[in-house]
Amino acid sequence: MKKITLYRIFALLIVPVLMFAGTLKEDRGYEYVMIQETGPNINTPEEMPVDSIFIFAYNQMDQSWSIIPFQVDERIYGPDPLSKNMSGNDWFYFELWGDNAPDSLKFNKIYDRNDDIVFLVRDMGDQAPANSWIDDEDSKKYKRVEIKVSSALDSNKTAFAYLYRSKTLSQEDIPRPYNFSYDATNDIMSTEYYSIGLASQGLAESIALPGNKTLNILDRMKARLGGVIDLPAPFGTQDITLTEDQLLNNDIMISKNSVVRSIRIAKYNFELAGLVEDDYYFWVDQQFYPFQIRVWGGDTLDVKALEDNMGEGLELDMKNLRFSWDLNANAIGMKYYNPYNQGILIDGTMDNPDYTIDVPPLSSPQPLYISSMVSGDLGTILWFSNFREKNWESVQSYYYDNFDGGSMDYDVFKWIDTGDQVSYGDNGILFQSTGKDTIDFYLDYNIYIVPEYNKDFIFYSNFRNNIENDSLRITTIASSYDPTSDIEHKETAIESFNLQQNYPNPFNNSTRIKFEIPTKSHVQLSIYDMNGRLVKTLVNSAMSAGQHNVHWNGTNMNGTSVPSGVYIYKLDTESKSISKKLILVK
Repeated sequence: MKKITLYRIFALLIVPVLMFAGTLKEDRGYEYVMIQETGPNINTPEEMPVDSIFIFAYNQMDQSWSIIPFQVDERIYGPDPLSKNMSGNDWFYFELWGDNAPDSLKFNKIYDRNDDIVFLVRDMGDQAPANSWIDDEDSKKYKRVEIKVSSALDSNKTAFAYLYRSKTLSQEDIPRPYNFSYDATNDIMSTEYYSIGLASQGLAESIALPGNKTLNILDRMKARLGGVIDLPAPFGTQDITLTEDQLLNNDIMISKNSVVRSIRIAKYNFELAGLVEDDYYFWVDQQFYPFQIRVWGGDTLDVKALEDNMGEGLELDMKNLRFSWDLNANAIGMKYYNPYNQGILIDGTMDNPDYTIDVPPLSSPQPLYISSMVSGDLGTILWFSNFREKNWESVQSYYYDNFDGGSMDYDVFKWIDTGDQVSYGDNGILFQSTGKDTIDFYLDYNIYIVPEYNKDFIFYSNFRNNIENDSLRITTIASSYDPTSDIEHKETAIESFNLQQNYPNPFNNSTRIKFEIPTKSHVQLSIYDMNGRLVKTLVNSAMSAGQHNVHWNGTNMNGTSVPSGVYIYKLDTESKSISKKLILVK
């Protein structure tokens, strides 16, 4: 019988209340939104060149518009690089081809149903009035698309973004606050909030959290596939265990120029008895977002086919499978959570965790979900995995915390350990059976690495509920510009001369400067360094009364990027002058 503690009862009662306490941006801000194959509302009648697409958010409080971080990933139909000898055709991300794209592929740079538009919930805004439009004349020639994202469980939780098309806005104005970078030599992906390094097997071997991006807390991601092999006499039956060290990772393709997503696709093989099983490779797709890593791919291993490939007289019986994440000594002091364990201290000392996992009935279409969280002074990391195969004789969570080394499942795999030979908060899932004809070696998981510190079971349960039980619904509405809105705007006279603080500030790639003038006037808006030297003039022309938005991308008059530092932006009209400071960080 499962144990139900008073703490768990309290958590189960209070979590449904807390679920509905925040806004959508507060509850789901770390998640991404992907617009794909959404129909004619996005694919407006006019063709949309990719470089003319911009995603804006509206701020109801100050009635302002701003470009949000986003990217368009184009897919093109042609030879499928993931099929053997490119024998098939499929839709594939054009950028991943790099310089190896076949001549037959045509890169049209036009947005269509098979392309992805990606941005984050946290960067979205409020619903804009029908008569509010961005301050860009060219955009008024085309339809805009309102993108509404809402909670499936609570339709009152919403966030909005707006797709505009313009030939006069610049792609350089797209903010890049998430600072994606990729170290190809060491296979390390970094964002503003984390870094993750991949070993030669393609599984994670380092993770650094928001609190210290140079401090690795991971030993490695571990995999175990165990069974027995019957060898010809005189050898007889032998235990066999394959680990992550028998995986090989090659043919890596990775996207560049990332704003909110980087895609890495790689080919994986097994190495058995020193031989690479070329007939048994599979592809794994890893997508990196500012706070999330989405991984899926793998294959079903046919034991009989493996036997035939290994040679006459060999019999193979695969029984057990384990995936886990083993941390290192830098994780000491953090706490581990899953649905049946509320805050086990990671300290290298043996614990007595609850290994229960709730497995859906075989008749249910629901896959097997598992999740866990580790949180502390460095930040929080959450794992969410689902497994298609449920037909195991035993399924349990895996947890092992012991600085003396070893493993919790030594009796299962007859294997001591891999990696640094010690375990700190090693957590995952363990499957056992008496023998299977096929093994579903399929990875399907999400990792969230978020700047939340020393979080508790309530935070974990709320986050888990959002991921596993709630979905984000996307609806779109296209509308045209209404010229009468200009009249309405003029009737609401601007009575003040105002220069607002730039946003974002500090900024990395581009920042918006908003100002208001009460009457038509000649306007000059310029950037100066702290010594009073002119860096760049952004505006020097007559402008109508009202609100105006100007973007600066951190370059001087020659288009050269200027160094990090504090700068002054100054607004001059025929009668008044005002200035403020901004901070550029690179």
